[in-house]
Amino acid sequence: MKIFRLTYKEIDLEAYDRCVEKSSFGSVYAMSWYLDAVSPQWEVLMADDYRYVVPLPVKKKFGIRYLTQPYFCQQLGIFSTEEISLSIYNEFIKAIPYSFYHLQLNTGNVFAGRFSELRDNFVLNLNRPYTEIRENYGSNFSKNIKKSKKYNLYTDKKIKFDEFLNLIRSHTSGRPIENLLPIFNHLIQKIQEKVIIEIRGIRDEKDTIQAVALFLRWKNRLYFLLNASTPEGKVTHSMSFLLDNVIQDYAGQDLILDFEGSSIPNIARFYQSTGAVKTSFPVIRAQNGIGKIVKLFR
Repeated sequence: MKIFRLTYKEIDLEAYDRCVEKSSFGSVYAMSWYLDAVSPQWEVLMADDYRYVVPLPVKKKFGIRYLTQPYFCQQLGIFSTEEISLSIYNEFIKAIPYSFYHLQLNTGNVFAGRFSELRDNFVLNLNRPYTEIRENYGSNFSKNIKKSKKYNLYTDKKIKFDEFLNLIRSHTSGRPIENLLPIFNHLIQKIQEKVIIEIRGIRDEKDTIQAVALFLRWKNRLYFLLNASTPEGKVTHSMSFLLDNVIQDYAGQDLILDFEGSSIPNIARFYQSTGAVKTSFPVIRAQNGIGKIVKLFR
């Protein structure tokens, strides 16, 4: 099989997108218009007239070009309209034309011993009645929902994007949020004509915002992309209330609620408590001496 490296200008974007959409493990992150927003210099490895594609999220520092997973882009990797074998996987990994890379592949790219680590994702199939989904809630999640109802919370589906960003900025810890929000803002502005974007907020009886979440809907997947709770919202279990509300609204539809991780144990347990199933995706790395320096300044 001959593999071609294509620069952005050389990519047939329609053929590329068709491959991603038809792939069993296709995701919104790999669509051309999504990559345009999060990795404008991206390239592609392609074989068999776009039967196989691998997006390469190229970045440049100090004149050095390398690959690193873009923010708000959980999984990339090899996509195909056919089943991906180990031999094909090996060919594409060997064909990566950069000596420094850190890439998160997709769940269809898991081959024993062919990755640096496995990371967890959590997904909840919503194609059942709400009563059936609720039966699989963990005891803590059920208790949190019960407690939240004592505070007379209600869902606000008309949260403005600026209000959402302000709450994220004020109440998100553990990440360089000030640096990420401009990227996130740019992403949403670029893709809002391609996907359904839904922002939900939870307010208390005084109309005070308690929690917010932004979802992307693409094909049969609902991505839980970014969320935050206020200190008061954590006391009232507003995020549990929000997720239960979303599950009620979409139950019985051919949809998968994709929680996007997490590697943080408490958050992972919270997602699992909704009845979500753990899946895994591989991470691959390669770095030379220059790559280690670049990594410090990402």
